[in-house]
Amino acid sequence: MNIENIDWQLFIIAAGFVVMKLYLSSYLKKKGENLATKEDVRLITSQVEAVRIGMEADSARVLEHENKCNEQLVTYYDYLTEFYYEFMLVNFGDFPPDDGQSLFEYQLKFGRKAVDILKQYQRLVIYLEANNEILLEGRNLSELALRSEEVMKAKFTSVKRALIAERKAYITSDVDMDSYYSAVDETDVAVKEFNMNMKPLKDEFLKGYKSYLSQLNLHLNQHGKPDA
Repeated sequence: MNIENIDWQLFIIAAGFVVMKLYLSSYLKKKGENLATKEDVRLITSQVEAVRIGMEADSARVLEHENKCNEQLVTYYDYLTEFYYEFMLVNFGDFPPDDGQSLFEYQLKFGRKAVDILKQYQRLVIYLEANNEILLEGRNLSELALRSEEVMKAKFTSVKRALIAERKAYITSDVDMDSYYSAVDETDVAVKEFNMNMKPLKDEFLKGYKSYLSQLNLHLNQHGKPDA
């Protein structure tokens, strides 16, 4: 083998080595790019998933907040309904002849219900903005309930005494009708004075109660009904 053939063979080997090197370099670079692309996709996917989970969590918290708010608004409405129809519209002639026990219990429960309304209103403050219309109406109704309790404390004692005296006079009415009639007159005076002081509050409470109901329905239509 002569020198020229050896040089030519070395040249071919060297050229092949260079081509192979370039090919491998290109292949490895491409492979690296593919791997990097896959890692980028995984990273982006992970970030998107994290954002989605965060948004779902925020949405769940908002929905839970709205449901709790709606629940408190409906509960407050139930308190108002009970207070108005079971305590403010009471007919004293319906009380049983039990020497004033039921009258005492009525007065005691009246005060407790007024305070319950105030407590329930304070729960609404947690969920609603200070200038919210339904919250403002709730505050008005809470104040009316407390004012009616003040009338109860100031005027109902005379009603209790008059009703108890009338009951006792009725028991002996077959002996002394004049005393019974006098007791009836005194009861009428006490009840009229009580009603005169309570009626404006009762009328205003009913007006606010209807307004609250209208605003409650509007609110629930906009924000969804509370969960059953």
